[in-house]
Amino acid sequence: MRKIAGDALYHVGEPRWRRDRGVELAVVTRALIDLRTTVERLHAAGVVIGDFNDLNVLVDGDTCAVIDADSFQFGAWRCALFTERFVDPRLCDPSATAPILIQPHDRESDWFAFAAMALRSLIAVGPYGGVHQPKDPARRVPAALRALRGVSIYDGEVLAPKASLPLEVLPDELNGAFQAIFATGPRGARGPFPRHALEALRWQRCACGAEHARVRCPVCRTVVAIPTAPTTVVRGALRATRIDRDEVRATTWPIGKRPPSGGPEVWIEGGMLYRRGAIGPELIGQILAGHTHAWVGARLGVGFYRAGAWMVGFVFRPDRRGLDDRVALPRLRGQLIDAHAIVGDDRAWLLWRESFAGHERITCTVVSATGEVLATRTDDASECAWGLARGAVAAGAHLFVPTDQGVIRLGMTGCAPATAIAVTATFPDTAELVSADDQLHLGPRGLDVRKSDVAYRLEL
Repeated sequence: MRKIAGDALYHVGEPRWRRDRGVELAVVTRALIDLRTTVERLHAAGVVIGDFNDLNVLVDGDTCAVIDADSFQFGAWRCALFTERFVDPRLCDPSATAPILIQPHDRESDWFAFAAMALRSLIAVGPYGGVHQPKDPARRVPAALRALRGVSIYDGEVLAPKASLPLEVLPDELNGAFQAIFATGPRGARGPFPRHALEALRWQRCACGAEHARVRCPVCRTVVAIPTAPTTVVRGALRATRIDRDEVRATTWPIGKRPPSGGPEVWIEGGMLYRRGAIGPELIGQILAGHTHAWVGARLGVGFYRAGAWMVGFVFRPDRRGLDDRVALPRLRGQLIDAHAIVGDDRAWLLWRESFAGHERITCTVVSATGEVLATRTDDASECAWGLARGAVAAGAHLFVPTDQGVIRLGMTGCAPATAIAVTATFPDTAELVSADDQLHLGPRGLDVRKSDVAYRLEL
């Protein structure tokens, strides 16, 4: 059996990941066509994928490979597994408060899952992503129920993430196919996804920088840019001043095989964590090769490694030897999807996203510099306002997080052992200037925000 390489298709739908790697939508489209061919061939062989999701599809350039074949459905062997984001609502209990599979998977459910993956891969938001904000709050449909109720991204009362591409970048035929599948819930269209709708895509990059598959760029017509002059913007209690993007400095760096640019000289080599000493490399401590996630700030580092059900958290100082691996992290029961950390001077905020029994959760844990777990909480991933807090910055006992609704502040409430993580402040005046895809940093007079093309100093 040949070794399969590539990244999970899940990452292709993450705006920051694809932007950092310069992923082109023409390549994504070819990969989706290749995946469609695989689905067609599996069905011809009498196989139903069943629990078809973007974590069991690996992408390598413009080709895809489906893994986890042990859960495939064929003959008398049924697949009882499912993933909430991709399960066909047609096969779910209509009276449940979340998708629950009550009928066996079939070919139609595979095509439903394929369509959901294709939409997210192309525009960076899934069919039931975004936030449902009807004029009457009482009509709001919870995220877990939107697939069953047909409240999709095509609903006029759903706000898409700011970092996603607008639906208008897709041609009418493709939008029509997606809308027919997702906008009517369990009664939506099914059958093989139209191959010609993908093959007809002709992506081009506009002078504004956006990719689209239309005759004219729809992004230029829908995005209103903040004027370049004056350089100061006032929104309620917020005063934002344009600054040079190079003035905004990172405070947390992921640790890889080479020291991070601009950060402490710490790196991973095999099963060892090293730092740059006065006369050369110095060992900080031993870790698990190939299974370690770690981040470092100016004064503190944090990370964890996992093999099976075995998970070990650790902290260290980048300026000295020694690694404390006695951090009692909460148990990670399911499949690790992604992880991130924001490191301050005396504590680190460690977050991870996991999938367990078809349900995705985000866990946030605050770890002190001495390795003590100060607080932890776990949320439904679809309802978690801060996600993995990728653009967040730590300031003292607080974490400032950029979201599409503006900056929020996380902190700890209560006293040990009942300490809890909660949103302790919101800054709605920042909503027009900040999105979840931006990066916050500590500035001389408050927060600095670095966007893809500009930076601002925020004074609240």
